[in-house]
Amino acid sequence: MVEVYDKGQIVIPKYIRDMLHLLPGSQLHARVEARKIILEPADDYFEEFGRLTARKTGRSDEEVGKRIRAAERRMHREWKRVH
Repeated sequence: MVEVYDKGQIVIPKYIRDMLHLLPGSQLHARVEARKIILEPADDYFEEFGRLTARKTGRSDEEVGKRIRAAERRMHREWKRVH
């Protein structure tokens, strides 16, 4: 069970944070579906890679490469914090 505090804050149980690799500063997308609050991690690197390489971005191969390398560095930093 999760309690809602005065400012609308909640605490996500540790076992869920561990399962989803949520760290302090992690961001979540929040939405309501059929009277349920859905929280999803915002840092999905595979989605990010897909967006970066999509043809509709209009970015050059060099720019896509830079963005992919930056996302890889962020992913590596998060991995190091967890392990």
